[in-house]
Amino acid sequence: MIEVKDGTEIIVKVLEWHEGWEFDHPILVLSPVIRYSPNGESAEYMAEDLGIDLCVDGKAENHDYTSEFEWRGWKLDYLNKVYSQARKGKKFPKKCHKATEYRLRFFLDGEIGQLEFDMVKI
Repeated sequence: MIEVKDGTEIIVKVLEWHEGWEFDHPILVLSPVIRYSPNGESAEYMAEDLGIDLCVDGKAENHDYTSEFEWRGWKLDYLNKVYSQARKGKKFPKKCHKATEYRLRFFLDGEIGQLEFDMVKI
C-alpha cells in the first residue's frame, strides 16, 4: 500500500507488452503498487488513473492480479527484470515490451482544498 499527502513524490513504473492478442494488450503498473489491465490502456492513462485514485483516497493498494497472472504463467520477478531491461534499451521483437516511468508530485490545492498532482514522463 502507498499513502500520499501534500509534498509526496512517487515514481510510477509501467510495463506494457503485445503478445499477439487479437484485441488489446496487457499493461501493468509495477510500482509503487501493482495494477493490471488487459484492455490495452496507455501507460499515461495507467499512471494518471493511479494519481487520481491517490488524490481521492490518499492511498492505494495492489489490485488483485494473482489468479490471472498464475493462469497466464506470468511471474512478477520476470516482469520486473523485463522492465529493467526495456528501460535500458533492450528490444523485444516478439512481445514488444515497453517500459515507461512517470514522476507524480502531489500538492494541496488551496483554492479547492483538495489534493492534486503534476505528472511528468521521465
